[in-house]
Amino acid sequence: MTRSRADHSRDLDDCAGRSNAGEANVRSYGGIPPFAETQNCVLRVLARYDAFRSRSTQ
Repeated sequence: MTRSRADHSRDLDDCAGRSNAGEANVRSYGGIPPFAETQNCVLRVLARYDAFRSRSTQ
């Protein structure tokens, strides 16, 4: 079964959020906490992941 990009992105979001803000914060907010540092971290991780994926598929 192939997972959609949205499902995979959500997993990456949660993983990056947990590594930055902690498991308890992600759980208590039901996703990425509204902390600026955490949201910026998640955006950087996803941007780097997308850049890596685009280079590796060429």
